[in-house]
Amino acid sequence: MVILKLLQQRSSWPSSLLTGLIGWNGFAVIVPLALGYAETLRPLLLMASGAAVIQVVVLRLAFVPLRMHRSLMAGAIWGGLTAIPLVLGAAQYAELVGQHPWIALLTGIYVGIPVGVFLAYFHRDDREIEAAATEQCR
Repeated sequence: MVILKLLQQRSSWPSSLLTGLIGWNGFAVIVPLALGYAETLRPLLLMASGAAVIQVVVLRLAFVPLRMHRSLMAGAIWGGLTAIPLVLGAAQYAELVGQHPWIALLTGIYVGIPVGVFLAYFHRDDREIEAAATEQCR
């Protein structure tokens, strides 16, 4: 029940983690398959899940200092920038990532940008909903 309540508030931690997992895991499957990769994707999914959790935790903990509460552009910039070390780290452990560093890096940035934007947008949207509800109660 508590998780369902938290998911109703899109800027909650569970909702943020779900957003990151969907983005990172989605592209960890889509890009290799689109490029003809036919072997197991398990290592990539593990790396993508780890990247999603790390990115969301970092962005959420640094949300205000990074000014993501004030700007979707800040969310985009920080989402893209935080993806870079995550992909570089994954390249050390996942052979496929290391074999195709530019594809992996561009994919990571491509995923990281919307994750950052979504986190910033969800925060903004929830604050607007809360403000409207407060105004209605007056």
